Amino acid sequence: MAEQPVPTRQGFIEADGHTIHWECFGDGSREAVCLLNGLAMHTKAWTSFLPLLQPEFDVLLYDYLGQGESSAPDEPYSISRLAAYLTMIMDALRIERIHSMGISYGGFVAIEHARQFHDRLHTLTLSGIILSREELFEMYEALSLRFYGLGPMASASTPTTFTRRSSASRSCAGSGAARSSRCGRASRSATRTASTPSSVSPRHRKSTSASSTTACPSTAR
Repeated sequence: MAEQPVPTRQGFIEADGHTIHWECFGDGSREAVCLLNGLAMHTKAWTSFLPLLQPEFDVLLYDYLGQGESSAPDEPYSISRLAAYLTMIMDALRIERIHSMGISYGGFVAIEHARQFHDRLHTLTLSGIILSREELFEMYEALSLRFYGLGPMASASTPTTFTRRSSASRSCAGSGAARSSRCGRASRSATRTASTPSSVSPRHRKSTSASSTTACPSTAR
């Protein structure tokens, strides 16, 4: 079994009454790449990627709230704050700019960090992230609240159904029987389910369980 890489530096920052764990691979003499975790990840998940980046780059990793060695408070987590923690870590390590790469949920953190701190970036790379629908973002955020509240084994719990409007149902146009036929096909394809734990804070329950399906226009004029 290959040896686990050892961070050159690692530690914690204190923010909002919580501790945020970070790891840095490199001596600070090269540009840094920050790999931003997906939802069910932590810093050790990036181990096999480090040889692909070093020695050309330093590599910065950190655990969000609820991940790895960071605090896991029982409260809603803000993507805006998760992004701000990255800049706090950069300041602590005296890293002026980074190449930011976010995967899945980490892509949302990367985008928010770029929005708030665009002057702290060399480049921004996103992988496996949905950008097209606000309601999917809200669903993803609700899933994160459930995951962070109950832990990575929570996916085995009772599934909850999310019903959302498909792109086809938003574009039902035309008239008469043709429009009715298209709307019928759209409504049949508009439902998706996501396996998530069954509990969520009351503050977020409405947004995670309510249907967002919108009916197609009536064929009557």
